[in-house]
Formats: sequence, structure tokens, C-alpha cells
Amino acid sequence: MMKKLIVIAVIATLLASFTAGCGKAKETEETKSTAAPAGETTKIKVAHLPIPGQALYYIARAEGFFAEENLDVELIPIKKSAEVYNLLQAGKVDVGSAGTAAPLTFISKGAPFTIVGGLLGEGSAIVVPADSSIKEIKDLKDKKIATVRMATGDIVVKAQLIKDGLKPEDLEYVEFPSATDSLAALQSGKVDAAISWPPYSDAAIKTGEIKVLKWTGDMAPGHPCCRVVFNNDFVAKNPEAVVSFLKALIKAEKFFNENPEESLNIVADALKVDKDTIRATLVDEKTSLISADPNKKAVFEFYENMKKVGYLEPNAKDPAGNIDTSFYRKALNELVQANPDDAFYRKALENYQKNNE
Repeated sequence: MMKKLIVIAVIATLLASFTAGCGKAKETEETKSTAAPAGETTKIKVAHLPIPGQALYYIARAEGFFAEENLDVELIPIKKSAEVYNLLQAGKVDVGSAGTAAPLTFISKGAPFTIVGGLLGEGSAIVVPADSSIKEIKDLKDKKIATVRMATGDIVVKAQLIKDGLKPEDLEYVEFPSATDSLAALQSGKVDAAISWPPYSDAAIKTGEIKVLKWTGDMAPGHPCCRVVFNNDFVAKNPEAVVSFLKALIKAEKFFNENPEESLNIVADALKVDKDTIRATLVDEKTSLISADPNKKAVFEFYENMKKVGYLEPNAKDPAGNIDTSFYRKALNELVQANPDDAFYRKALENYQKNNE
């Protein structure tokens, strides 16, 4: 019992750390976007969830990649996904980054958004008690599963269970407001399994209290999480700035791949949490996929899964007109042309063709 209380306390501390200072953005004239004249630094306001999955932003800022691209990027931490996109829709910020479900929901209702890139993929899992009799997905029948409604993992897992032949009525989903709450429900025995993700699940896994039943990356390899979403008005006025923004993120991805320890330090410092907590999310290849690639094919698959699990109407607006990979392709081409012998950029181009064309 004491071990459970310690783990819950650790998780609560992590949640507080990630959301500290994430109150509502000031919706005043000061937060409205302004396009800079040609040849001058372009200001870009980015509303985002302050989580490890936004690592490319923190690295690009710390390593000066935004500045190299003549951009003045302000990272604005926001507590809730819906608020991120409310600000974006209102034109209070230029970019929003908070999962994939939220922007696709807004797009389905006609929001003027364009998905141009990515930040994170995969990263969630179904976890069960270490001594659970549940050994594989089919064993979840007639069980209670804790989840956070419309979280990335929530959608991927529900779609996979349907694919595996389990109807929604074959099990019971118990919804909680956060990953911390759903994990606490599992630890207290109120549910049989939980859909969770690092760093919240990491502490309990390390103590041997829970174990991973299956990673979402094994269910849907390369599935998207946080996307880079621009307001259409900014895109129309500043197309070159969008390309520059993505170049900075691609440079940050390259830096992350070549300097993982330094990258962990940067993200840990940005979020004011310990380095090992960040490591659990970003370095373990089973839990995360750091990439600036828009991954259009996976986004479309995610959109179909949202309809499959009932989060979007069957006739919901198709996001095809709101995903533009040309900016990322141009950014990558410019980097390849400037660095023709760089293996990372050449590989990124191969991945782009596989994921988007």
C-alpha cells in the first residue's frame, strides 16, 4: 500500500510540473498575430501543451535554429487541448500543437487550420497490474479499462480492439480527466487495465507494480500524436515563414538524433523536471517517435479511426484540404540541397516519400 501511495505521489508531482505556469493565455491585442515585412524577422506565436512530446520546439529555441531561420518564436504553454485550438481559431496565436484528435475535430467543423508538420508519434500503451491474468488484447473482454476520452492512445486502442473483434459493448470504458487519474484507478483496483503513457506510467512500471500489455506503436506503427497546425490566415500571408519554421524543426530533429543526452537536458530544463522523466518519453524506442514529418497517411488513418470509434460523424468533413505537406517538402529539399552529403536529411526525404506520397 505504501508503494502505491509513493507512486501516485510521484505521478501527481510530474503532472503539476508539466502544467505549472500553464494558465490561460492573455486574449488581448498583445497576442494577436502580426506579419513582419519582407526581409525582417517574422514573429510566430505557438500555443502548445507543455509536455515532453513538444521537444522539437524546445530544442529549436535553445539551439538557435529559429533564430537562424530569421524567426522570433514565442512558445505559449496552455493547459488544455481545446483552449490551444480556440486561440488558434480566433487568430490569437499562429500555431497550435496538442495531439491529433483535437485539430481534426476542429477541422471537421470548418476551422481554418492547416496541418503542415509533426512533433511526436506513438507513445501510449495499455497497462495492467503486474500480476494480472490479462495476457493479450482478447483477454480484455468483459473488463474495465480506464481511459482519457479522445487522447491519442484512447483512439488508437479503441480502434484496435474493434479491429480485433471486440465490440464496444464487450468491455467497459471508464473515463477520467487525466492520465494520472486513470492510472490511480488501476492501482487502486477500480479497473482492470488503463490506457496511459510516459512519464505518468513510467514510475509504476519501474517499481514493478504494473506492466505494459501492448504499445500503441505496435498496434498502429507510426501513428501520429502532436501535429504542427497553422492558422490559415498566417499561412496565406507568410508562406516562406512556414517553410522556415519547419526547417528549424527538422534541424532540431537532427540534433535530437545526434545529441540525445544534450537534448534531454534541454527539454528537462524547459519543463523544469528531472532528466530521467524526459528520457522515459523521448528515448525509449518503444514509446516515442520524434519527427517533424507531417505523416499525411497516418493522419488520414487516425481520422478514419476517430469515425470508427464514434468521435466523428460518418459524414464529417474530410481533412484533405487542411493537410498541406508542400511546406515540409520544400523545407526538407532546401536542407538537402544545402547539405547534399548529410545522411540524416536524405533519410528524412525517404521517410517523407513513404509517409506522404
